[in-house]
Amino acid sequence: HHGGGKEALFHRTVARRAETLSKTRLDALSRLREAGPLTLETLLSAFMRPFFDLSRQDPRWRHYARIVAFVSADDRWRAIAAEHFDPTAEIFLAELLALLPSTTRRQAAEGFVFSVSAMLALLTSQGRIAALGHSTAADAAQIDHLIRYCAAGLSAGGMDQPRGLL
Repeated sequence: HHGGGKEALFHRTVARRAETLSKTRLDALSRLREAGPLTLETLLSAFMRPFFDLSRQDPRWRHYARIVAFVSADDRWRAIAAEHFDPTAEIFLAELLALLPSTTRRQAAEGFVFSVSAMLALLTSQGRIAALGHSTAADAAQIDHLIRYCAAGLSAGGMDQPRGLL
């Protein structure tokens, strides 16, 4: 059939779109660097907006977001995530650490993963948001809100310090 069975097909599916997504993200980051100093919001924009832009062009990217969430959460697929997502994630994590010099690498990684999770949730759960919010927000407004929300969380810093009861 496809040569290598279901796992090989799954790996090729993840790899093909990961390459496109990584290139689009790195191109966006390069354009923003040329435009001036990065901020948390512009850095997050360079990472997140390409996924949303691709999903507007082809709805199958929203299905791919579900696959990314699955691969990221399941230990069986850790090697696929490391191979196809970590090189780009490392570039963005380095920029994040440069913007937040008092943040530890672990704190930055936590905040980055929280932000990626929120991005994947928005990509895959817009119907749920509309139902709970009793409205249909425009994609652009939701993405802007997501980026501001994640930037605020990342800038809070000291994520491992107790801040009192929730």
